[in-house]
Amino acid sequence: MLFEQVLDECEMLFEASLSGRDNEVLFSELKRIVSQTDKEEFSRFPLLNEYLSKFVSYFSKSEALSQDRRKKRLINGLEMVAKLRRIFLLRTVDEIEALLGRPASLSTPIKYAYSVGEARSKILKRMDIETIGDLIYYFPRDYEDRRVILPISSLSADSKVSVRARILNFSVKKVSGYTIISAVAGDGFGQLLLKWFNQDYILQKLKKDKEYLIHGLAKKTPFGPLEMNSPEIEEVNGEVSGEILPVYSLTSGISMKMMRKITKRNLGVVRSLENLIPLKIKERRQLLERKHSFTAIHFPKSMFEARKARETLAYEEFFLFEIAVLSRRRQM
Repeated sequence: MLFEQVLDECEMLFEASLSGRDNEVLFSELKRIVSQTDKEEFSRFPLLNEYLSKFVSYFSKSEALSQDRRKKRLINGLEMVAKLRRIFLLRTVDEIEALLGRPASLSTPIKYAYSVGEARSKILKRMDIETIGDLIYYFPRDYEDRRVILPISSLSADSKVSVRARILNFSVKKVSGYTIISAVAGDGFGQLLLKWFNQDYILQKLKKDKEYLIHGLAKKTPFGPLEMNSPEIEEVNGEVSGEILPVYSLTSGISMKMMRKITKRNLGVVRSLENLIPLKIKERRQLLERKHSFTAIHFPKSMFEARKARETLAYEEFFLFEIAVLSRRRQM
């Protein structure tokens, strides 16, 4: 289980206990939830083991406490969950700086943006993206969580998933002018059929017996193993770090992969953004810095960070609207 999911489960446990659930099993249930944390999460977050040990031990004798003290401890537990989210699920200033590229101007025409040019700018203009500022304000409609890597045997049909598997064999054939590349991938638990249509460049990536991260929509076939059409693949070299990727509304002529690349390469423009919400309000509402919000809404470290980014930008819009209304009233 991802650490983010562990915190969600702990939060639900504390809320249920506060609303009257039997507290006698609180500590054992908390230990069970925390024990399900994926081993890879401890590599991603070096101090996680220490924090989780203290978190669990805080509740070790909660059953012996009076009802009032037990309730206080549960409330503290919810605050600890919120604190752990801020520590581990939000990017630090250094992480944001590492993600951002060179700065540009919000008013720069989109054709001068990194990885765009004249031809792609015409496609982006069909999406009402005229400037780099428009690009940064073109928020994802959803996210694709690639942090969870599943064994092939546990896959369900019609679900977007990530697996780690070896290419057992592959072949190419021409049918009515179409190039069809087929491959069989296996992870020791099951096999998956992969297919690409008129994507000859995939051949340069495929190597027999090499291990890959494979992302795509698993579909049923009449022949047994599940199938993925046009999955994304990356050869595994060393440690695998999953990520959350943005999903944008697109038009014909531009792929999701290219849209992500363009957005990421031009995120440096947010360096120039100044906070519009007063510091006291921002701190009271636990909102993010403005450049943090724009970075996180496109490429969040966690789903918690994505929610905080949307919350911050939504409040910013509300705040500016209120300022405009007050300004108009004063002019009347």
